[in-house]
Amino acid sequence: MLDGLAAYGRLGHGEALARDVDCNGTLDAVLADLAGELEARDAVVTREPLPVVPGDPEELRTLFANLIANA
Repeated sequence: MLDGLAAYGRLGHGEALARDVDCNGTLDAVLADLAGELEARDAVVTREPLPVVPGDPEELRTLFANLIANA
């Protein structure tokens, strides 16, 4: 939890790595990382196709992971 707070505190600081990010691929990777936890909780994630957006791939990955973990 402390690592997460520290990472959140760094968002927006330093040099941004903005580039086009395929949110579908990013979400797929996050769901793969969380597969065990989702299965243990009998959770089902449904979604629509997501866009390609400009941004930092790691920050978007962290955003998706936090949204899913907190859902």
